[in-house]
Amino acid sequence: MGATVACVAGNVVEVEGIVVANEVVATGDIGAIIDVVGAASAGASADAPPGAVGGSPWVSTLIGDLSGGAWPDISGALRFLLVDLHVAMWILKQTLPARYGYRRLSYAFTGLTGRTAMRGDEQSSRLLVRQSGTHSDLNPRLSQFHLMSRRIINTVVMTLDRRSDLFFSFYGMGMDCLDDRSLNSLEARLAVYVYRSGRALYHHVLTAPVLPKGYFAGGDYRDHCVVIKDEIDNRLTHCEHIIFWDHLDEEDIITNRLILLSCDPGRRAWNTVMGPMDDPDPSGDLWIYSTETGSLSPITLANYPDGHDFHPIGTDVYSSKAGAPSNLFVINHARENSTIEQLVLDPAQPTVATYVRTLTSPYFVAPNALTLTSPTSFYFTNDHLMTRRLPGLLSSILPTIESFGGLPLTWVGHVMVLPNGSIQHKFTALGIVLANGVALTHDGLHLAVASSGLAKVHFYKRDPLTNDLTRDREVTVPFITDNLMYDDDDTLIVAGHPHYPSVMDVVEKNPGAKAPSWAVSIRPVSASGVREPEGQTDSHSKKVGYDSRAPLSASVIAPASSTDEVETIFQSDGSVYGTSTTGLIDTRTGTFYLTGLYEDGLLVCYPEPRNNLGM
Repeated sequence: MGATVACVAGNVVEVEGIVVANEVVATGDIGAIIDVVGAASAGASADAPPGAVGGSPWVSTLIGDLSGGAWPDISGALRFLLVDLHVAMWILKQTLPARYGYRRLSYAFTGLTGRTAMRGDEQSSRLLVRQSGTHSDLNPRLSQFHLMSRRIINTVVMTLDRRSDLFFSFYGMGMDCLDDRSLNSLEARLAVYVYRSGRALYHHVLTAPVLPKGYFAGGDYRDHCVVIKDEIDNRLTHCEHIIFWDHLDEEDIITNRLILLSCDPGRRAWNTVMGPMDDPDPSGDLWIYSTETGSLSPITLANYPDGHDFHPIGTDVYSSKAGAPSNLFVINHARENSTIEQLVLDPAQPTVATYVRTLTSPYFVAPNALTLTSPTSFYFTNDHLMTRRLPGLLSSILPTIESFGGLPLTWVGHVMVLPNGSIQHKFTALGIVLANGVALTHDGLHLAVASSGLAKVHFYKRDPLTNDLTRDREVTVPFITDNLMYDDDDTLIVAGHPHYPSVMDVVEKNPGAKAPSWAVSIRPVSASGVREPEGQTDSHSKKVGYDSRAPLSASVIAPASSTDEVETIFQSDGSVYGTSTTGLIDTRTGTFYLTGLYEDGLLVCYPEPRNNLGM
């Protein structure tokens, strides 16, 4: 099959029969190019089920031998990982100046991973590098991605042709058209990327959603919502995480409910996930808020080691029963390495957290969130494999490639803390794209994990005896997922960032910058459309009531789920409250709580109107 890129003629470019205005190509606006050529790919969609891709027998056999068959899904994840690494190194090779020397490494790695990833059965080979001239031998859905990728590549090549010889130099191609082999290779890489990450990249990086100033599902936000601030020192700011700390009686009935907040006023200068990492000296804080009285107080860290940084991120606390103390675990992004701090809270003195120990482990590569399975055990997520703690240029280049390349390099682990302070670690879920928030249902049988890179929530079934996880389903949401929390009825509350570049504008304090917020609830639904508790989902559920009340419906951005109902709780363009990270709902009162990564204060939205809220 010959090259399919037509040469420029007049004011248009013809790509496989699609006419694209030459002015559009010349601007280099990749979003506009994708709009034109992607729209012409009939029925192509970025939400095809991952199961449509065939497995690779040689990888499956290898992993089966190593794990005794314990990881039935890893062969597909590993094969995609090799392809994704191939893509990532190719990007690195194209973008770095030759003088840095990394391009030599990327050349070798691209060749290695390319040869490895393209081994396997006949179907995998046809998917990764198509040598035939027809799409009929591929899965029809994948065939559409393949065709769309070829069209996008051909058009983008026209743009790059006007800008640099670098794109062509590695392949030894001429400046006018690509040869078939090079086009197939590039096409395969982009096909995999578009298939897995294209929707999230387009909606949450390349385009900004048009959100209202404010919206609350429980009523007019101007009457129902208020931002509670630290009026004395203004340290209740840049709060990442919030959790309920319940006090129970002997019958496990809640007698008092408090909220713990994890905040860090110095986050703009010290953020190990997004950057920068300039100044780790200002310490973060824990706060406690009473849902009964509305009182707000900072928490004092008793016996905390001198000189030990405290930059809290994810937290979880065990409920206190009949006045007993509670174990509190806090992920700490300290200057030397990330740790997990074990503290104790006593209901008799709730504003003091007593230091117990610091947990360290090579498995804590980039811990982000955790959820307790007992007073001394928990699941936790690592959000990156390649972190900003790497030396030199690698600290900015490799995490960026992992993030925007959609590489499935992160995981969920389970930790048991032994009486002597040592830990037992177990890998429980692998191959996640930027694992972030994690939450466990109240019965302990289901785990939800946020995939920030794909704007999805993965659901797992849990074996309480072994802590093993089995993949159940996934739900796409209309923003980059951050933290997750189950309410009292096991409805999942998810918050996140609709537009990543806006967040970075806020971090950099650009004039007029504001970053939007969005929080949704996710509930399993039955075939009749009735909401069901987690674990009782009918796989043939109807798509009912998909977020029709919100000013910007989630359905505009995220495909409907056949198993779960997604509904907007709160959304804002950042004017009312921005950079949302964690949402909570107290089902006893109907009150909604929200934190913002780069916001001041805690947003509280009440079920009944309140006067003089100042919104």
